[in-house]
Amino acid sequence: MKGKLYLLDTSVLLALVRGNELGKFIRHTFSLENPAVRSLISVVSHGEIWVMAERRNWQAKKRDALAIDCCINNAII
Repeated sequence: MKGKLYLLDTSVLLALVRGNELGKFIRHTFSLENPAVRSLISVVSHGEIWVMAERRNWQAKKRDALAIDCCINNAII
């Protein structure tokens, strides 16, 4: 596999979903939107983030951001 692999933990996923300055910095610095970059997410982080979304009653818009904007759909879990 060519390209870079990055393991994203729960706190990084949260920053990306929130779109805060840290999230923007991470997205830009590590080129997470580049197709050559693959994000790795542990099954633990995957579970933590979705349980957090459920417990905090995240609206559909924020859940969609989690699924799409954080590259979960393209991530290797």
